[in-house]
Amino acid sequence: MFTKRLKGNILLIIKVIYYLKEESMIRRDLERELIVRVFQASNKLQMFIDRSLKDSELTAKQFYFMIFLGTFKEAPTVSDLSKIIGTSRQNVKQLAVKLETNGYIRIEKDGKDQRVTRMYFTEKSRSFWDDRNDNDDRDIKELYERFSDSDLSTTLDVLTKLLDVIG
Repeated sequence: MFTKRLKGNILLIIKVIYYLKEESMIRRDLERELIVRVFQASNKLQMFIDRSLKDSELTAKQFYFMIFLGTFKEAPTVSDLSKIIGTSRQNVKQLAVKLETNGYIRIEKDGKDQRVTRMYFTEKSRSFWDDRNDNDDRDIKELYERFSDSDLSTTLDVLTKLLDVIG
């Protein structure tokens, strides 16, 4: 009887270990799948935005850059934008030069400190943003029409936490 009970306990322990291992595998698989899906969503979102901007001669990255440029009350520096976007100063400078070439921004040396470079919207960019509102509302509505408010809130919460973790 003692042997039977011991055998039963051992079988139970093995089942619990197997279950925990399975649970661990499921979580690991979900974590890995999430990384893949975030990359996939990022690429597809960039393509979606690129398509919607094709007539304006802008890329999704340039559009994203201009959104951040617009968050500053005073003309930001390359370093300011680099910090808020989360990319190198060199990448910010390259995007800024392309946007200046297309007439969307002006790049100027700071009046007080010639070592500092500041960026300003031009009339072309202000006109672009005035025209965008209706188009953006339509595109965003199309993008999220299949999602409930709860889906959107949960996704935003998870992505915000992920961004906090990866810095």
